Amino acid sequence: MITQPGTVNFWIDSKKNPGAFTPGVNYTWIRFQLGPETCVVSSEGTNLIGVLNPGTEREISIFTVVPTIDPNRKHMVTLRWGFGAA
Repeated sequence: MITQPGTVNFWIDSKKNPGAFTPGVNYTWIRFQLGPETCVVSSEGTNLIGVLNPGTEREISIFTVVPTIDPNRKHMVTLRWGFGAA
């Protein structure tokens, strides 16, 4: 169980990953630990998705978004999580 708020940053660079964010192309951007949980952020076609504990009975989809990606630029992604009111 995640009990502390946190933040993680990573970069999306379509030049290094041709075809990312196009239908039929899947790419894992980051995999990291949140205490005992594993979080994976990947693009599946045009979607950017986040999943906790992929491939286990505790798998949970935590977000899905269709970002606006310029394939000629790098994009920094920041994920924040917390508890209670912001």
